[in-house]
Amino acid sequence: MSSSVRRTYRGSRYPVLAAALVGVMWAADWPMPAGNPQRNGWAASERQITKVNVSTLKLLYKYQTDNQSRGTNSLSTPIISGNLITYRGFKEMLMFAGSSDKVFALDADLNRLIWETDLPFAATKRAAKPQTDSCPGGLTSPMVMAGSSSNSLHFAALASRAPAATGVSPTHPNPYLPPLYQSVYPLLPTTLTQLNAVYTVSSDGYLHILNSSTGQDLIPSVRFVPPNAKITSLNLRDNVVYATTADNCDGYQNALFAMDILSPAKTVRSFIPPQGGFAGTVGTAIGNDGTVYVQIAYPKANDAKHVYETVVALTPKELKVKDYFTIGDKPLKSGIAASGVTPVVFSFPRRDLVIAGGRDGRVYLLDSRSLGDLDHHTPLFATPELAERTTKIRDNGFRGVFSTSFDVDIETRRFYTTVFGPFRKSSGLPSHRAADTGSVVAFELTGTPERPTLKTIWVSGPLASPAPAVIANGVVFVLSTAGTQVSNGATLHALDAITGKDLYSGAVSTTTPPSGGLALANGRIYFTGHDNAVYCFGMPAEQKQLIKQ
Repeated sequence: MSSSVRRTYRGSRYPVLAAALVGVMWAADWPMPAGNPQRNGWAASERQITKVNVSTLKLLYKYQTDNQSRGTNSLSTPIISGNLITYRGFKEMLMFAGSSDKVFALDADLNRLIWETDLPFAATKRAAKPQTDSCPGGLTSPMVMAGSSSNSLHFAALASRAPAATGVSPTHPNPYLPPLYQSVYPLLPTTLTQLNAVYTVSSDGYLHILNSSTGQDLIPSVRFVPPNAKITSLNLRDNVVYATTADNCDGYQNALFAMDILSPAKTVRSFIPPQGGFAGTVGTAIGNDGTVYVQIAYPKANDAKHVYETVVALTPKELKVKDYFTIGDKPLKSGIAASGVTPVVFSFPRRDLVIAGGRDGRVYLLDSRSLGDLDHHTPLFATPELAERTTKIRDNGFRGVFSTSFDVDIETRRFYTTVFGPFRKSSGLPSHRAADTGSVVAFELTGTPERPTLKTIWVSGPLASPAPAVIANGVVFVLSTAGTQVSNGATLHALDAITGKDLYSGAVSTTTPPSGGLALANGRIYFTGHDNAVYCFGMPAEQKQLIKQ
């Protein structure tokens, strides 16, 4: 941005701009897969979709990209910047990355491309091994930006506090308005957040921090992970970026990587599990104190020869082991990789609590102050065995990532997770036996602050390969990804968060199933497909600008 624009904005000649900010509609973000660093999948600021009108959802549009798939690798899960100041005015930005090292930004209101960026391949080393279904090559990284889908503050509410006569004061910048006078340097703790920077990793292993208004690099890209590695998750908190890799692609051992963007040296630190990979679809969950939680194969302190399914707590930035909880008594078979479910973190009086699911079919409630007590094996609470025990990588059991929301009206916290295959007969829960059938199971946090417990409250009907749930306004949304009799691609389901009652289902017929999870904000729900298209569901009555096209 030119210095003349910066000077004009800071002066008193632009009261109209400041006044216009007051009238901007409220808007929410979905800044990363599962919504936020804690991975709770909760769109707490959603106001447009409710139980009353959810049955009116329709497919609003499909945007077909020019991305070229690499085997099973195509488009990442979308992210949403709810109300961004761009060179074209205020926009709701829908952004996602493609396997051919492309990044796309759409005007979510109009289904129009704003910009498209091709990320260069800067590494000198090309893939040493041929592509496979597990290691298809190309860009595999999601996109993320700072923030949370669970924020209760909205753009317009904060914008209205800006003095109308002078605009936004450079000495007291609005944290939700990227100030027009802000340049990248000096790189302060708030700089990239205020600029709504977006992050992704190209197939050469370089981290790109992009201007969300133009798609250009805000700072020079920097080597982050090995070239041609398969990145399964990206997370961001306090200007530290975290990435997990899987399937030992191109001969690299699976690892969790961390980089402090503000550090001059841009040093990359890593944590390497003894074997296997990181459980679930989003790899890491980050607590309110910055602690990073992963579920991996890890040895007990008194049994270095064997590894066990374990929830591990790591220090921010340095990735040093600070605590762990061992699930079950049986060691994992040598070489088994992780599928399973990523833990979720949520606030509780005087600490965080963690929800995790094991191959033994149980759900565990853990205290962040001591994950497994002195023996690293005693949880705060454990359910009975619910899902069938899992012994193979592609077996049944808990999948994806836990989701959680808090019902303010009755002060109740609930949790949701997808389960593949049958439940144990002893659990008393219904079982769906088809090979590709799963379900959503819901829990409620009960007990006391000193001794919290979990209670199963409902199980959905059969769903074809359900993706992780997202929650908004008392509605649980789940995407069936394996196809049905009416669709070769996907079906979006809406369930009552309290009862599990079916509220809506809408099918999209595509040649291939979805490639990522759901994103939800401002009355619209998005997902990407292996056909290199993004799909948007919403309520036609609220989207007149699309009907007129």
